[in-house]
Amino acid sequence: MAFRTLSDLPAPERSRLIYVAVGFMCVAAAALIARSAGDALFLSYYSASLLSYMYLGTAFVLIVTSLAFGAVAGRIPIHRLIIRACVVLLILILALRVALESDWGGFRIAAYVLSDLLVNIPMLLFWSFAALVFNPREAKRLYGFIGAGGTTACILAGFVVRPLASQFGTPNLLILVALLIAGFMLSVARLSKSEASRQSQTTAAGGTAKRPSRSDYYLGLLKTTQIRGMFLLVASATLTLTVVDYQFKAGARAHYEGAELAGFFGNFYAIASIVALVLQLFLVHRILQAGGVMLGLALLPCGLFLTTVGTSVFGEFSWMVSSKFIVQILSFTVDSAALQMLYLGIAKQSRSQARAFVEGIGKPLAIALTGLALVGTVKLVPLHILAAGGAIFSICWLGLVRRNSAAYVSALINSIGAGRLDLAQETTAFHDKTFETHVRQALSSAKDDEVPYLLDLLPEMEDVDWTPEFRTLLKREDPEVKISAIDYLNQYGNEQDQSVILMLIRHANPDVRSAAIYASALMVEEEAIEEIGQKLEDDHPQVRGAAVAAMINSGDLDRLLDAGVVLKDMLSSQNAEDREAAADTLAHIRIGGLSRPLIGLLQDSETVVRRRSLEACKRRPDSQLIPVVIPLLADPHLAPEAADALAAFESDALDHLIPYIELSRLDGAFTGSFRVPEILARIGDLSALPALLQACEAPDLNLRKEAIGAYCRLLQSASALNPFIPELQRIANREVSAARSRQQTLHQLKEAQEATVLRDALRAEFNAHLQNVFTLLDTSTPNVNMQTIYLSLTRGTDESRANALEVLDNVLEGDFKGGLLSLLESTDTKPPDRTTSAKIYLDLMKDGAPEWVTAGALYAATEEGTGEAGDVARKFLSHDSAVVRETALFALSELDGSGDLQESASMLMKDPDPVVRRLAASLSSAGEGGRQI
Repeated sequence: MAFRTLSDLPAPERSRLIYVAVGFMCVAAAALIARSAGDALFLSYYSASLLSYMYLGTAFVLIVTSLAFGAVAGRIPIHRLIIRACVVLLILILALRVALESDWGGFRIAAYVLSDLLVNIPMLLFWSFAALVFNPREAKRLYGFIGAGGTTACILAGFVVRPLASQFGTPNLLILVALLIAGFMLSVARLSKSEASRQSQTTAAGGTAKRPSRSDYYLGLLKTTQIRGMFLLVASATLTLTVVDYQFKAGARAHYEGAELAGFFGNFYAIASIVALVLQLFLVHRILQAGGVMLGLALLPCGLFLTTVGTSVFGEFSWMVSSKFIVQILSFTVDSAALQMLYLGIAKQSRSQARAFVEGIGKPLAIALTGLALVGTVKLVPLHILAAGGAIFSICWLGLVRRNSAAYVSALINSIGAGRLDLAQETTAFHDKTFETHVRQALSSAKDDEVPYLLDLLPEMEDVDWTPEFRTLLKREDPEVKISAIDYLNQYGNEQDQSVILMLIRHANPDVRSAAIYASALMVEEEAIEEIGQKLEDDHPQVRGAAVAAMINSGDLDRLLDAGVVLKDMLSSQNAEDREAAADTLAHIRIGGLSRPLIGLLQDSETVVRRRSLEACKRRPDSQLIPVVIPLLADPHLAPEAADALAAFESDALDHLIPYIELSRLDGAFTGSFRVPEILARIGDLSALPALLQACEAPDLNLRKEAIGAYCRLLQSASALNPFIPELQRIANREVSAARSRQQTLHQLKEAQEATVLRDALRAEFNAHLQNVFTLLDTSTPNVNMQTIYLSLTRGTDESRANALEVLDNVLEGDFKGGLLSLLESTDTKPPDRTTSAKIYLDLMKDGAPEWVTAGALYAATEEGTGEAGDVARKFLSHDSAVVRETALFALSELDGSGDLQESASMLMKDPDPVVRRLAASLSSAGEGGRQI
């Protein structure tokens, strides 16, 4: 894979990369030196036969530590957890160094166990932190830099172990490890401080939602076929690798002592790291492209089968070193990459849990089982004969590789068929030859309307040449497919492809001609430039606009002037198609200073022109355009495009958007406010959380629902969830109370014939509050898919509803559980009190309720003849909602004592809503006989 140079990266991204890369270099080097020092200190004092007991001990420590990490990780921000963990590790390292001055062998055991912790815990903490620092798209670009930096650090660290151990003694290597851990801690602290807006700085507080027991949780994971297959794969691999590790260390113990032993380990790991770096940079992608996951996973067990057979036959230490060497160069390069790709075959919502279970529990358990087996065999079986067990395990490993690879490809193909596969959110680079072949075949046989989905997958399959397929697609008649082929071949094709694209400037379809012009604009041949220039007089404005952009971008003054005249005419044209094309042209011009004409187009009288202008804003965001784009959120025809454009402005839009939420409670507030929360969530800046929290209590149900959804989505990027749990529970309790209030009102009005419309409105409001509750629960209880529970409760069968209630009864706790279950299981059979219906109608109209609730209550009060309804109706003649104004006018026409009906009807004759105007005109023409309508 060809990496981007640091100078090509934006400054903020480059800064983050440097800090993270330095941190990983410290972690990787510390792990290698700690492993070398720990092994050397233990084996210099104890017999290699005791290693089997150490496998048991370290496995136990790792499992306990992993469980403790899982329990603590959600309670405090990850950067604080890293700093505290590093402080603990530093204390342990330095205390151990002092203790090693004693001759007591127990401290050598402690050194071995601590070295295992230093290999695993900082690495776990680092990748948890890196996942928050980089989004998936950044991770795909930058993780290669980070991995290469870590491998380089291992090379350097490996070569300094021998001279340092010889000069200062093996125990003093721990001081170097402490310095590296301190370097990791400082890089995290510095990056967290500079990136404070990207991460939550809130301290831990409150409790946590109750989750299923761990035993039930893990058993549930094992019931999934793919997770069970991966668990067995990782377990068999770990069994083999542990046997190889034991032989390698035992053999080294027999050949080296003291500082020489530490030096041997250091040199070995350094040389292995050099080879691994070469593999990582030049061969891993090619191996995965050539053979996919199957080959990537099979290389290591195949290599180990050969070397373990050689060890068992010849019994030489060199064969043991060969086995370990293969592990070092393949396990952390091609095998690791292929293993991470297997997770793509698991349902997206289960991948994180599957990784934690398979690698956090499966590996240590397999190490413990191997250690237990070695305890009973190392004294009975010669060292080299143990390799026969490794050979047998390798065969089992290969069988599981084939099984998992088949399941993986099958799952991916099924995901494609269902249109569910999304590689864009994966941080692991995607390579699989079998899957690639399937996509190639699918492209050749797919219908035109199926091609766009397949094309969306291609950019995520890195370093794959699709030019033959796109040359074929270029011959298709469908314009969209042809345009996609033009775009790809323009970037990756050759001169012959450029010539073919240039010919398409004369294509019958104007969209194809435009795409061909944009693709051919960078050609330097005078003939091509002249032909593009001729399109300034094309009959279709879209083609003229493309030619204008090409001429202006050429940098030639004469062509720029000619194109500028055409663009000016298009901007001032009375033809909407010309102005629409001008907006598209502005999106493609690379020079700055074009915000003024774009502002004019954003205020154009034609919707199509404004829509195309919003596309231009999204492609070339300029902060000067934000105040002009925001009002378009109130236009239902343009709101989605306006939201997309505002999201493209990223954090620059926050100061403009947040006030619209804060002022949403005022009369006459901006009607597009309810669209703002979703935009804030897409921008992803945690500084918007307070404004969203305020909007979660908005009277406007649309705004409240959107704010709750956005608040929950934004919390997913916070470094720790637990500090927000109390707030989530408070909002959920309020939503349950609101839902219960509407439920009680529905029961009281269930027999009121005049309240049919009102009941429908109240039921919709009840459902909105209930959906808000489950949106909040889905965030605060990540181990349970609460959206599925909600669908089971609202749309499922009686059996699925009962199952959903049972899940809630076991997952939730405290007063909240009782309140929610009583709401969902309400069986109020008492007859409603009809004497209170009039009061209910009046209360609802005074409550600032949603428009349909207000209109329904006013209509029901009118039909029932409630005395005060006429006075309330007069107040609603100026309501923001046309539905309420129409109902109020109808109420005045129906109720006695409405002598000012004529005046009210005349007032609404100029209402902006045509339905209200028609009713007002009808009542006005009927005179005093308003009942004739």
